[in-house]
Amino acid sequence: GIVAAFTQFLRFLRSRDVVSDPYPQLHGRVHVVLVLTPSAHHQIVRALEHQGYAGWLVRREDVFLLLPVSKTEVKRALNEIFRAMAGVELEDVIEDLTALNILYVVSRGSPGTLVKLAQSIIMKAAKDCGGRLCVCRLGLRELLDVLRNTPIESLSDIGAEVVYALNRELV
Repeated sequence: GIVAAFTQFLRFLRSRDVVSDPYPQLHGRVHVVLVLTPSAHHQIVRALEHQGYAGWLVRREDVFLLLPVSKTEVKRALNEIFRAMAGVELEDVIEDLTALNILYVVSRGSPGTLVKLAQSIIMKAAKDCGGRLCVCRLGLRELLDVLRNTPIESLSDIGAEVVYALNRELV
């Protein structure tokens, strides 16, 4: 898996066998940036400890935590995402802005999940207007349909429960 590949990559970088090494100029000049979930980070740290690279990692590791988007930032974040994706404003796509609370709860403020939800919302709202992109405004029912059809692994457990409860309430 990824841990074995990363360990092999480290061995390559740390090897000092200049005769068989086709890239001796890389030694000491390579920087690796990994964007990992906490569980993947833990797996890599454990695997490196077992391979004898624990000290190497401690001396070189910088961890930057990407914090979730706060409830008050969701509107601005989604507006920027919609603007970047389709050149439209949030109000052009979402009819009832109280739905932002649902999107926040479902995503738990995860920027990646918010982007995925925004992509799904834009795909639902998009229509062809004579060769150019137009969007229609989505009501709460259409947004729930988007949430229902977004792959569940991208939604939090609590988000799936919220979608289920709201579905039952509206039906």
